[in-house]
Amino acid sequence: MTEPIVHPGTATSGRHELPPQFHGGAADATTPLAVRAGSQRRWIYPAVAALVLCVGAGVQLASHLAYDDARAKWEDASGDWERTREESAALVLQTQGTAAAGRTILSVGTDALLPAQARGELEVALKSAEDAAAEADAKITSDAVAPPSKPAWFWSLIPAAAALREDTAAAREADADLESLADDLDVALDTLTTAGSSALVGAAGAVPAIETENRWARTADVIALREAGVDAAAAGSDFDELSGDIYQHLEQAVEAVRVSAAQELDEKSGDLYDVRLEIEDYARSIAGGVLLDFDWADIVNGHGDNGSAGGTATWNSASGGFSTITLSNSVAEMWPSDVMRALVTHEVGHAIAAKCWEKFDWEDQAANEAWATAWALSMGHTAEGNGASLYGYPEQSMIDAAASCR
Repeated sequence: MTEPIVHPGTATSGRHELPPQFHGGAADATTPLAVRAGSQRRWIYPAVAALVLCVGAGVQLASHLAYDDARAKWEDASGDWERTREESAALVLQTQGTAAAGRTILSVGTDALLPAQARGELEVALKSAEDAAAEADAKITSDAVAPPSKPAWFWSLIPAAAALREDTAAAREADADLESLADDLDVALDTLTTAGSSALVGAAGAVPAIETENRWARTADVIALREAGVDAAAAGSDFDELSGDIYQHLEQAVEAVRVSAAQELDEKSGDLYDVRLEIEDYARSIAGGVLLDFDWADIVNGHGDNGSAGGTATWNSASGGFSTITLSNSVAEMWPSDVMRALVTHEVGHAIAAKCWEKFDWEDQAANEAWATAWALSMGHTAEGNGASLYGYPEQSMIDAAASCR
């Protein structure tokens, strides 16, 4: 009988225990805890650093994008603001120029050309326009926000974007405010333009009456007055910064006509004063709108004494026609005889050739005298002064042609 084999060692207790090598080894069982923690930290730190970098990069990118968006909106708002500023500045300049014209009119305007109602309307419109222009100009000249520079890092980008959003809101508000002021200014300018145009048109309309009141004024001054009136009427359709000078020129022309008329009347003074004016008024009444200047002398064309009378006339077709008639004082002394009426009518016949010169051979002196005689005859003057006794009786065709000239 074989004996059982017994391994040396401790007595078994009925448990089966594996050899040490099957337990993971003696070294694992004896590794310190501190060593295992250090090994874990070696991969946690890089992971945290990587996470921080990723988060930082994300924040940086988001900050850049947010800033760029804020900057784009700020640029749009600033662009709108600048355009409104430019348009409003142009409107302010236009208003200031127009207002200057209105001030000129008010400063030089006389009652003859600028009656009380027109003056009052212009004053009110001018004040409103100047006030509106000043308010808009103050807004235009306020400091503009300078373009910002873009920061590099998110801690600067975030507040910079917030500041841009505030500036954008401020620009939008300023733009809306200025547009409102510009709208008010536009209305005020329209009102001023209307009042100024009305003043100019009214002044131009007063010219014919002023001319009649000063009909003795020299022709050159009357023509200048008419031209100034035409310019004023044209400026009335487009009242602007030049209108003030045009109106002032009209006022100056009115004054020149008044001075001229006074001087001419002074030259006619004397015993024959009233008769001379009566003769001149008669001549103007039949001259068909041709402007007449009158000179008086003792001897004209060799006549004027011993019961004789003389007269001459020149004519010019420019500016609607004008003429200078010279009469001897004896015409006034013998007025209103038929002979003197016929003589004066003959001279007016010369004057009115300024508007009918194509009806005869105006370059021929004899034809000019025949025309003046025919014209006097066509007006019904058969007395000796009509010219027939000196220049012969004109042909009926000439008389008929003269009869068509009025």
